[in-house]
Amino acid sequence: MDNENCEPCYGISCPHWPTCFPGMQSDIKELEDKNTKLQAENKRLKEQNRWIPVSERLPKEIESDEILFIAQGLIEAGEFKNGLFWNNNGRDFENITHWKPIILPAQALQETSNE
Repeated sequence: MDNENCEPCYGISCPHWPTCFPGMQSDIKELEDKNTKLQAENKRLKEQNRWIPVSERLPKEIESDEILFIAQGLIEAGEFKNGLFWNNNGRDFENITHWKPIILPAQALQETSNE
């Protein structure tokens, strides 16, 4: 208990805790603000790194230099070019269900610094 004039209580469950612990309200507000920012960043990263169904959209050729895609239940690395999914060995695939861009560390750092 920080305040000598405060009745003994159980901390935050006490209705008088803001009086007993005056600095704690600003600490809680600061932590709530940090939590809100971290939740927004987590949501952004989940969206950025999710598997995109091909029924939702296909990759744009400008974003498809390095992608992962799921073909016949296997994950392949490659690109989307001329309307086809190609793996790194030059084989094209059909029946693709999902894809996502490969985010390289330099790209991820650059995107974070631009925000």
